Amino acid sequence: MKVDEGLFEVEITLPASFFEEESEEEIRAKAEENGFRACIVQEDGSVTYKMTKAKHREMLEEMRADLDESISEMIHGEDAVKSFRKIEHAEDFSSFDIYVDRAEYTSLDGLYVLAFYLSGAYYQAFDGKDINQIDVVVNFIDEATNETFASSSYRDFADQMEESEPEG
Repeated sequence: MKVDEGLFEVEITLPASFFEEESEEEIRAKAEENGFRACIVQEDGSVTYKMTKAKHREMLEEMRADLDESISEMIHGEDAVKSFRKIEHAEDFSSFDIYVDRAEYTSLDGLYVLAFYLSGAYYQAFDGKDINQIDVVVNFIDEATNETFASSSYRDFADQMEESEPEG
């Protein structure tokens, strides 16, 4: 992931892993649909987008609004997570504090951590943070005692996944 901000334009290169399920034609069609100035599919499968600074800001604002709406749905939506009471996050989505009712909390609720990892990491990457510096910390906090009873990190998770991949 690389973000290069020029005077009038922003250039973002996303890794090939973001596009594993898409053909080059689909990637280009989405880029055009999103109003990017250019879309270059590299030999390694990574994709470089060029867009105006205004378009980049607009996309970050849309990502922020979508994330905030998803968080609201987890608390108040039709399929709300029963134990979740409140979710707070850092401005750059590098941390999430999830306040829960411990009596309602189950180990399945902890699986939501993956959604926070992916959303926070993607936002930070798109905002230009160095891929090696991206991290998302998720804390589960007992709403009655304010005690953090579980905490995990995207960086630790990603490192663990890399270690468990078979060499080939």
